[in-house]
Amino acid sequence: MNNFTEEQQAAIAAAGKTIVSASAGSGKTTVMIEKIVRLITSGVDVREILAVTFTKKAAAQMKEKLRKALIKAINSPDTSAAQRSELKKQLAEVPGADISTIHSFCSKLIRSHFFAAGVDSDFSVIAEDDADGTQLRSNALDEVFEEAYERGDEHFMRLLSVYWRKKSDNRLRGILTDTYSKLRMRADYRDFLKNAASFTEEKFDSIAEGLFSRLKEKCAWYSSRAEAERAYFEEVGRKKSADNAEELLTALASLLTAPDYFAACAQPCPAFSAKERLKKDDTPQFADHVAALAAVKDKVKGIFAELADTLSREEELQNYLSSGAIAESLSEYLLKFDEKYGELKREKALLDYNDLEHIALELLSLPQIAEEVRGKYRYVFVDEYQDVNPVQEKLLSAVGGENVFLVGDIKQSIYGFRGSKSVFFAEKQREFEGTAAASSLYLTRNFRSSDAVLDAVNSQFLLAMTRKNSDVDYADGSVMERGGRYAAESGRVQIHLLPKDKEKKGAERRGVYSVEASWLKAKAEASTYAKQIRHIIESERNARWYDPDDGVFKRVEYSDIAVLSRKKSGRITEVIAALSDEGIPVTASAAVNICDYPEIKALEDILSLIDNAEQDIPLCSALLSAMGDMTAEDLSAIRLAYPDKRFFRECCRAYSAEKKDKIAHKLNGFYAYFEKVRALAAVADAGEILSKILSETHMEARLLSRDNGAGCLKRIHRFIAETLEPEPLTVHEFLDRLRALGGRIEYSENGGENAVRVLTMHASKGLEYPVVILDDLSVLFHGADRDEVLFDEEFGLAPRCYRRENMTVCGTLLRRLCEKKGEEDSVKDELNLFYVAMTRAKYGLHMMFTGRPPAPDARYARSCADFVDFSVWEKYISEEELFELPYQERTALVTRPDPELTDSIVKAFSWEYPFKGTERLSVKSSATALLKAQDGEKPREYAREYFSVPVLFDESREYEAAEMEKTAPLQGTAYHAFLEHFDFSLLQSGYGEEFLRETVSRELGRMKKEKALPEEQFALLEEKKLAEVLSNPVFSELSGMRLYREQQFLVSLPVGEMSLEAPAACGTCAEETVLFQGAIDLLAVADTGEVRIIDYKYSGKSAAALREHYASQLSLYKKAVSRIMRLEPSRIRCSIVNIRLGFETDVE
Repeated sequence: MNNFTEEQQAAIAAAGKTIVSASAGSGKTTVMIEKIVRLITSGVDVREILAVTFTKKAAAQMKEKLRKALIKAINSPDTSAAQRSELKKQLAEVPGADISTIHSFCSKLIRSHFFAAGVDSDFSVIAEDDADGTQLRSNALDEVFEEAYERGDEHFMRLLSVYWRKKSDNRLRGILTDTYSKLRMRADYRDFLKNAASFTEEKFDSIAEGLFSRLKEKCAWYSSRAEAERAYFEEVGRKKSADNAEELLTALASLLTAPDYFAACAQPCPAFSAKERLKKDDTPQFADHVAALAAVKDKVKGIFAELADTLSREEELQNYLSSGAIAESLSEYLLKFDEKYGELKREKALLDYNDLEHIALELLSLPQIAEEVRGKYRYVFVDEYQDVNPVQEKLLSAVGGENVFLVGDIKQSIYGFRGSKSVFFAEKQREFEGTAAASSLYLTRNFRSSDAVLDAVNSQFLLAMTRKNSDVDYADGSVMERGGRYAAESGRVQIHLLPKDKEKKGAERRGVYSVEASWLKAKAEASTYAKQIRHIIESERNARWYDPDDGVFKRVEYSDIAVLSRKKSGRITEVIAALSDEGIPVTASAAVNICDYPEIKALEDILSLIDNAEQDIPLCSALLSAMGDMTAEDLSAIRLAYPDKRFFRECCRAYSAEKKDKIAHKLNGFYAYFEKVRALAAVADAGEILSKILSETHMEARLLSRDNGAGCLKRIHRFIAETLEPEPLTVHEFLDRLRALGGRIEYSENGGENAVRVLTMHASKGLEYPVVILDDLSVLFHGADRDEVLFDEEFGLAPRCYRRENMTVCGTLLRRLCEKKGEEDSVKDELNLFYVAMTRAKYGLHMMFTGRPPAPDARYARSCADFVDFSVWEKYISEEELFELPYQERTALVTRPDPELTDSIVKAFSWEYPFKGTERLSVKSSATALLKAQDGEKPREYAREYFSVPVLFDESREYEAAEMEKTAPLQGTAYHAFLEHFDFSLLQSGYGEEFLRETVSRELGRMKKEKALPEEQFALLEEKKLAEVLSNPVFSELSGMRLYREQQFLVSLPVGEMSLEAPAACGTCAEETVLFQGAIDLLAVADTGEVRIIDYKYSGKSAAALREHYASQLSLYKKAVSRIMRLEPSRIRCSIVNIRLGFETDVE
């Protein structure tokens, strides 16, 4: 792809604001990198570029591609010496370039302006669902609930009255945390919650109108379907079916002509005639149309059934208004939880990922910071722009100046469940298309996929992806063109139709046996799918694929094949197990239950037999394993030899005692070994027993002879590891534990390098494989959320209506509207996901369906099969019959060990690290971390030390002392922020208090005008205190010096110098280096080479106490400055300014 297409050239050369809609495999990342390289070669500094991606992996890959592109440009013969020198400088800047995830950018922005953000400069980032985040949220809820229980708050009591379950408030806790997580994706979630309690009749009427509008759209859609079928039946002269279509049209017309939603809901469902019976001479085409009309009838009956659940307008209005009281209470407690959760995070100097976005957005709302950021980043690039959520969209819009390059693809917007909104991409396209200094471009040439794959994708999405059911019209600028890397008409696409398992009429549906039958049915279906997938894999393994990168045909390996599934749980886990059982090496992201695998079942049966020898089934399993080395035919012979005996174990004992043949010899050997192992089980744990059996019976060697033998052993090791949790368990204890676990031990399958990849369609985004198999595309979608609390952008929270007087619960029209909107969004996301899955294929594509719908129904699809017009894909439908493939085993070669090799292995495992102790060293440390270690304290809300004076025997001042304790960190932050923005050139020695007060007043006025500080910080400042602080000689001595405020640094220092103990105490680690980072409040450098380090504290400690406590920190700062500026330490002077008490002190 060195020769760029016209589309790519246009994107690379585009100036100003540009948005590029890049189809799958069109080389968008290559285009972005080339554009950045050309900017750099034209004189733009790497530090002036901000490139945002959505994963750390993508950011790292982009940096690596940029590095390689710059190296290529440096080595180009067309590059001049001057250009080469400049490019080398830029190459050195790439590792630190701002090519990162949006969260990394936000984190860096906040750390650079932590005073304005009001956060600790040394904050850590947590995820809401990790251990720290989960615990913190739980603690926040505990405090909110404890206070509510004590006060008996009306809102809280109302919530408990409807969400109290099983004598616990856990249900309410879950609702609050789940709703909070979804709301945080909004930029204005607090304002949204404050307005969410407004439930009025006017809004109710708007909701009903919204539902009516959607009802009419749905009726019009199925009217067009019924009209098309009627026209067909009239053309072929089949009056019965034509009349049936007319019945549907009449029923739909009654809804379309209704005056309002409630009038439509009052319409009764007509009695529709039965579908026309087929005749022997009817064509398949006619049968398809009859089936299509029947499908429309089912949809129409579904519409009427849904409307029939609607109550009268008065009743629905009352339910809506009643739910508003619950919404008000939920909003109240979501805001309380938000406040408490934020408070706990501040105390521990923690931010979650949502905080990063919201705080960064608040910073960029400050004109000074926004101007600074835009001035720093002259060029902004955003990859995967279709995946931004509302907060990220506002962030990126605030950062972007006049040179913005946005790349994405609405067709690949698949993260709606995370809050992503592809509508932002569409809006930007329309905005840029209507702006003179902006461009909206397309990349449609696909360089990834073969002609067959492209043809299948284009032919289907031209029909399925239209403005009626998607945010994009595929025919308008999205049809992919061949990239020319494959031969014409190359590649292969196949559709595999699996037969539906039809249940017999009148089958028993209740009772124990139906449960068992259902389970067996599910296992059989999974086995059928696994056999079909194995059949596809083995047929592909006998084929070749063309690798355009190497320009040669290659044999398809297991690792060239990917199986993509819509879900990571359910049937796909059983398919993974079945594939492994079939001998196919598999690597899967989904966790599977290893207890479903035959090798684990055999070991479980052996343990069960050791625990209780009077069991037939475990005995059979043990005899068939390597422990018994018998065949099914051997077991049959034993049973047939003693037909009168009741139990199989009795037959085995009699056969071993009375017979003298080969089978008897095996039985005697088995019993001798079994008794030995059973005796050992009295003193050994289950893991030891299993390891002994695996080794002594050569079971490991036999398993390794299988095609997926390594995977089998990994599962066995996982099984044995479970016997050690929480401590080594006996055989009986382990079997009890296994029963308590429900016979489930999870494990992620890893078949090694050469294994079939099994992953979800979502996880496949950004990946590509020579051969792709799409798992059952007829599986029904999850559909819209049915959560306890839904929410609508316009109408707020939508809880259910709870009637406490009669203990009933029902839905509301608002919830129904939310569900309708959710279903619409779900269909769009599923259509996009189908597109993503299909376009992962490079050369071969296989799609599996359970039957075929009579006609596509893309607008209201319930599965991927509903998107498909199979008449267009007729040529791809496979006619091959599924047949049983032979199981393939490998021969395991067992030889005597090589003494020399054995010795080298022992030495390798006996090797000791020569630098003991250094492996525990941190890669990076900071002054804050060292002080915490020194004090033995946990992180504080405010990194700088503060102090509140205790008041003894004065109850009247207890409240004041408590308030002082709360406001001390906030005051420290405010005064520090003032000094950060103060113009020290205004100060000279000799001026009095009045001059200082006037100077402070003017500076405060300037800062307020420039909005340098938040309003709440200005409120905490006192002019008299500021003048007192500035009267210290250290500030008047700054005249003529170059000042660096909040100067951050990163330097490598020996551990011995950083240790709080004597260097000798560090032992061999003393000379090892650690990265030390920090931020100097004020660094002053004189032309004479003298340097001042000034550190601000807000403390109640004396000068001597401050020097003792912070001497180590300032000593490290001095060493860092000395090393960075190459100065003698004697030329560097350190001072602490105590803002609270108004004095300064030098620190040696």
